[in-house]
Amino acid sequence: MAEFLFLRSRPPHNPLAVAAQAGRAVVVFGLGLALSAFLGACDSSSGGSSSDPGDVVGVDDLGGGGFESRAYGVSGDGSTVVGESSAGAGIEGFRWTPDDGIESLGGLPLGEDDTRGFAASNDGSVVVGQTRTAAHPAAFRWSPDDEMQDLGTLPLGNNASIARAVTPDGSAAAGYSGSNSGQAGDTGSNAVFEAFRWNWGLDATPYTVDDEFEGLGDLPGRRFGSRAYGISADGNIVVGRGTSSEFAHSGVNDPTLEGWTVFGTGAGVVAGESPAGDLPAWTVDDTSSTIGTDSTLFYAKVPSAEQVAEAETSGWILKATLRVENVPDVAGFSIFLEYATGERRYTMAWGRNAAGQAIVALWDGDPGMTLPPSGPFYLVEIGGGDFHTYELRFDVIEENANFFLDGVEQIKDYEGHTFDAVATGRRVAWGSDSNEDVGRADYAEIEWGLSDPVTWSRQEAFRWDPGTDGIAHTGDDVMYGLGDLPGGGFASEARAISADGEVIVGVGRTSQGDEAFRWEDTGTCDRNNAGPDPCMVGLGDLGGGDFSSRATATSADGSVIVGYGTSSSGFEAFVWDTANGMRRLADALEDQGFDTGDWKLSKAHDVSDDGTVIVGEGLNPEGEPEGWVVELD
Repeated sequence: MAEFLFLRSRPPHNPLAVAAQAGRAVVVFGLGLALSAFLGACDSSSGGSSSDPGDVVGVDDLGGGGFESRAYGVSGDGSTVVGESSAGAGIEGFRWTPDDGIESLGGLPLGEDDTRGFAASNDGSVVVGQTRTAAHPAAFRWSPDDEMQDLGTLPLGNNASIARAVTPDGSAAAGYSGSNSGQAGDTGSNAVFEAFRWNWGLDATPYTVDDEFEGLGDLPGRRFGSRAYGISADGNIVVGRGTSSEFAHSGVNDPTLEGWTVFGTGAGVVAGESPAGDLPAWTVDDTSSTIGTDSTLFYAKVPSAEQVAEAETSGWILKATLRVENVPDVAGFSIFLEYATGERRYTMAWGRNAAGQAIVALWDGDPGMTLPPSGPFYLVEIGGGDFHTYELRFDVIEENANFFLDGVEQIKDYEGHTFDAVATGRRVAWGSDSNEDVGRADYAEIEWGLSDPVTWSRQEAFRWDPGTDGIAHTGDDVMYGLGDLPGGGFASEARAISADGEVIVGVGRTSQGDEAFRWEDTGTCDRNNAGPDPCMVGLGDLGGGDFSSRATATSADGSVIVGYGTSSSGFEAFVWDTANGMRRLADALEDQGFDTGDWKLSKAHDVSDDGTVIVGEGLNPEGEPEGWVVELD
């Protein structure tokens, strides 16, 4: 998918290929800013474009270089446009208003001319984006009083950051930064980025010691990487994209909504979100201890034969981050995590051994699940202790697995077992799988995948919020995946969010290609979005070219969406609403009697709160790349 990386040149043009349509009932509101307010501000210079009432308004450029500009953001009230322009020494960020025209945002002291403005506050007095210090790219916040300020980076990362969104009052921003949270050795183009949220501290004065620059983490998966693109009006909800895995569970989610199938029943077994506040976790609680009762309850996914074969030749990792709350009073176990190939099973089982010790056993299949666990074991803490990460790492050379606790190897050469392996079949499973033993575990994360973290990792749209206490960066913070449009390979990205945080727009992948989506919680959300009332709905495409569309922004109430798609003419900006669906922006303007002349409106990047003022990039009548602004009635 297209991405703005930390480059010395402008962002690449990389469209998305896409499919389908429609949405839910929404109402379009309009402030009706007068187009005449824009007139006279862009009479053109160095090849820029002029305007008559109802025409497209060019934002000009800063001069000093080849003529080129792009408009990336518009203030909530529609009065101010921000973006990038060619200038004498390179690329400079700009701020444009009808009265003052285009003005440079400047740069950091000792920095370089490589700046882009991506978003503006409601009245346009605060701008955020990306610039360069003398050493590295940096997220910035600009205001007339403070001018440009470096927001910093996450600690121990790759010293690069970018701000992509800002709240209406300018007090909080979101974006992504180099991070030390990923895989060791990721450098250069493979460097790890993490979504962040920046906000004023308790004194509400920016650039003081209590300001917060905090990483938001990532979705569960073998490879770490997340980026934020949108933030709600109150600054509490952030959207973007993370990296997830097909065989993964996040403790904040109902596993059935992540594609896990539930097996087993029993009056003594319950499941649900953990009430503990340390980490979001999904609890499986087996209170049954009567011999012969059916008290199994576990969740499973089935890997394909091809995935199993690839895992056997490439190596795999089975991992859980969990807390053991209770185990049987007598020797036995019920809490488990397992990977089964159909011929062999690799099982971690938590319980109590014959000596009365609480353990995690690497079960060897003998003498059976209902008796004391047999096999090499490691002592564990129970009863509301800390969360720990348990891993089996399969070595393809030795053809066995090694056991790690919190990243430290503890047991070598576990060969798995064949007990009931054929009947069990292929599966990744976790929960309670004993007919008579009590056991409770809070599962924060589950994952199985290839040892190579890149393989099977997938890009997924996320929504982050500060949990039930409403306080960011405490134990109940939540980042959860929004899934993808049905069909095609799995890949989605959230690009913008409504003011109240209820509507999210972006791009997903279908069998036809990449497609703009609108997401709103219907109460029946799952990550496949294929049910009768899905949360993520495709908006279609423009037709005439490759199937491709991408939503980039939404009005404050989520009723108007803008972006771009591919037609027979190449990239074209679109506008979507419930009444009209997706239309070429040029057609929408002409339907209202406006004349777009010889302008080519290639991409719409942002829209005002009321859904009427739209900005983007394209070619002016002279064929030069120029940012533009238009207004719909």
